[in-house]
Amino acid sequence: MYDSHCSFEVVYQSAEMDCFIALLILYSFFNINNVCFATDDTITPNNVLRDGDTLVSKGGTFALGFFSPGNSQKRYIGIWFNKVPEQTVVWVANRNNPINNSSSLVAKIGYKGNLVIFDGNSSDPVWSTNVSIPISTDHHSINSSALFYKLLDTGNLVLRDESKGDLLWQSFDYPTDTLIPGMKLGMNSKWRLNWSLTSWKSRDDPSTGDFVMSLGGRDSPECFVKKGSRVIWRTGPWNGQTWNGVPVMTTDFIYHFSFLNSPDETSFSFGFNITSSVVFSRIFIDNMGVFHKSTRVEDGHRWNDFYSSPGDTCDYYSKCGAFGSCKSNNAQHCSCLPGFEPKSPRNWYFKDESHGCVRKRELSCGKGDGFLKLAKVKLQSHQMLELI
Repeated sequence: MYDSHCSFEVVYQSAEMDCFIALLILYSFFNINNVCFATDDTITPNNVLRDGDTLVSKGGTFALGFFSPGNSQKRYIGIWFNKVPEQTVVWVANRNNPINNSSSLVAKIGYKGNLVIFDGNSSDPVWSTNVSIPISTDHHSINSSALFYKLLDTGNLVLRDESKGDLLWQSFDYPTDTLIPGMKLGMNSKWRLNWSLTSWKSRDDPSTGDFVMSLGGRDSPECFVKKGSRVIWRTGPWNGQTWNGVPVMTTDFIYHFSFLNSPDETSFSFGFNITSSVVFSRIFIDNMGVFHKSTRVEDGHRWNDFYSSPGDTCDYYSKCGAFGSCKSNNAQHCSCLPGFEPKSPRNWYFKDESHGCVRKRELSCGKGDGFLKLAKVKLQSHQMLELI
């Protein structure tokens, strides 16, 4: 028996279901778009990065966003390894300009292409890049609407002109405490760039710390870690393949190293000999002035140091002073070279050997004095050596 009322009810329910499905699909579409936006790798003049948003590089290796380190409540914008469970930051934009208010933070492209951070309560920027682009109406001008910041899978945040493809700025030129593959340590006189690492003040504070790692020495370049003007540690000079004061660096090391010494640039960089998207590597200097070369696999539980220094007492620069020799496997680490004695026996007794040693008697080359061969010794400095 035909029941028109029943038929109408079925049709009505079917139409209602179709409408529900359509709304569900539409909601899913917008929801997917929101997810894509949150994990996009680009900031354009038409969008902003708010606190809670994250840029993720195309391959998912690195992320950029606002963060609070350790137990700090202050907010910073930085780049970190996206696939490492505990946040490992490799670059901090506003390290010396923290933000206390996190309710309305925003980062956007501002005047002349600069990436600018505002705290929302003021029209004055908290931090800005130092880009200076001539934006005008002549043929040399750059269309500001074509500028965009992109987070690459190398961990480099770059500013490009979409119309020309030119690289206008990059975070790799302004390192904080960490060097990752593709970054450089050194200087470029042509572009007035100085690539050095500066430690965090503490684990909770990424502001400028006490220790700086830089490349120094024109004729015999080497890396130094300094506290102020005082040298803490050094690599020894580059011998064409490795730093000769870092014994773990061998030609079959799992890392490969590049060194450039040209009229315009002296720089050092490193890469990983294993091509893998699940192995992460970094060089960094911690807040105690210790240099680390560490690696981690994606499913690993921690970072593993392949090398760190100073690792023992004798790694510290000039531990035993002038004409002193340090042996870490001896109970008394410092000793004077043959023919020398402590300059300050009292200080030496109390384990302060920094004053070094002096000759026991005046040098007399005509009465048998000569040269002494010393093996497996890292000299205090190569800057004043001369070949004879």
